[in-house]
Amino acid sequence: MTTAERSEPDSAWRSIVVLALLLFCWSHRHALQLNGFADDLGLLAELPQRALQGELRADVVAKWIGPLWPGSTMWRPLPYESFALDAQIWGRAPGLWRVTNLLLHVGVACISGLIAMRLMGIRLAGAAAFAVALLVPWAPEVTLWLVGRFDGWATLFIVGSLWAALKSRGADRWLALSILAAVAACMSKESAQLLPVWIALAVIGSSAPAATRKLSNVFDITLAMARTHGPLIGCHGVVAVVYLVWRSYLFSGQAIAVYASAPEYRVLPLASRVLSHLAFPAGLAPLAPVAAWIVAAISALYLVSASRRGNRLVALIGGAMAGLVVVAVAVHFANPAGRGEGYRLYYLATVGLALIVAAAIKKSGKLSVASLIVFISALAVWQSQVAAEWTRASHTIDGASHAMTSAAATLGPDEFGLVLMPDMMGHVPVARNAQGALLTLKDGTSPARDFFIIFTPPQIEEWHRLAQEDVVNKLTRRATAPPRITRYFCFNSSNRSLENLGYWSPGTLPEWTAHWREILATRCPDLAF
Repeated sequence: MTTAERSEPDSAWRSIVVLALLLFCWSHRHALQLNGFADDLGLLAELPQRALQGELRADVVAKWIGPLWPGSTMWRPLPYESFALDAQIWGRAPGLWRVTNLLLHVGVACISGLIAMRLMGIRLAGAAAFAVALLVPWAPEVTLWLVGRFDGWATLFIVGSLWAALKSRGADRWLALSILAAVAACMSKESAQLLPVWIALAVIGSSAPAATRKLSNVFDITLAMARTHGPLIGCHGVVAVVYLVWRSYLFSGQAIAVYASAPEYRVLPLASRVLSHLAFPAGLAPLAPVAAWIVAAISALYLVSASRRGNRLVALIGGAMAGLVVVAVAVHFANPAGRGEGYRLYYLATVGLALIVAAAIKKSGKLSVASLIVFISALAVWQSQVAAEWTRASHTIDGASHAMTSAAATLGPDEFGLVLMPDMMGHVPVARNAQGALLTLKDGTSPARDFFIIFTPPQIEEWHRLAQEDVVNKLTRRATAPPRITRYFCFNSSNRSLENLGYWSPGTLPEWTAHWREILATRCPDLAF
């Protein structure tokens, strides 16, 4: 224990930790009551069914030796294994599945606090990092969206590996733990590719001042650092190389590419992208503008405080870690998340940002504690408003399920309906990749699945073509079903009802699109595109 830790009152840092946990429970007070979203619904519909049929284990094994789904360049077997366990234990209860996501996030926050305390030797700094990591407003995409668990697992193992690396002093048990955590991170998500650079930044950066004080010759300093950290960094380098070779083998030479968009490596265009991505929190600011302004103002003060000589190194390490995440995201995406989903891509940057805040905490003075309380309280209000958007979307999904079940009873035996549902609600994905699962939301036996198919505004052109084909027999086994769509509907989220729009001939694509736009303006304005 350092002198700073011995002289630091216990009450301040403990109070911050307890307050942060209480605020997190408040912001996530509805978490266990929510249904799944978008891709979640497919998992909830399929995995419990496979477990009942004895097919789940074979499905999981396929994910250990192959891509997440056919044609993808994602290898994420460990989180998928956790989905399988949830399916076997909890069945179709999404709230209980979500417990895993919540625990992963709390674990990330805990280890972020330990890393900050390790680097600074101040408990309040560790408590600050814990609170910030726990309460960042973009966390709900990882805590509330079940498929956000991929980022939860990866980030937990990345920070665990980093913490163990900071404790390692050569070929010891901490080095072994760090390597094991790195391997688990690689099995969770592709963001693990940043870990070796994070390790090098943190261990070299944190030990450089001590080495400089003892040695004056650059060669001697480099040699001492190589002796101390060479085995650790070398082992992580080997893990990274093996991971890239495995990905290259698995995905026919695509070792780094993950997303469908072409990566951007040109310096000037990438720099422009990075600048736009640095402002990613602004996309969530309209949900809690006052809280966002308070967070921005105090963050500016923290940046000034963190730039002081005694704290500068930790702030630089945290800034470099967060910056690497933003650059990696910018390589693959031209624009920040903004009005859409995608905030989970920045989740790993939270660790670096938490370290910057921790670097601004010099001691447990009243001003430090008071500013921290105001800061994390504003974060919690902001996070609560983001979580509330997910709650509203969940209620919309529940309402749509009930509305389609009721409407199915009003259709004749020779009718089949096409239902327009929202792809997104604000920052929350709703019907995307869940068209079939939404029809069997509750127990898999809803009559709606035999009378409806769902589509979303981005699929308007695709369904113009399908509406002119005998597609219904591919969607249902109902013997009396017609060969083609006979009725159009849209879901009105304001009154949670299914609006019967009648039927019109698909005609040409411009006519089809114009007719949808015209009728949505009055019947389902929330779905206007």
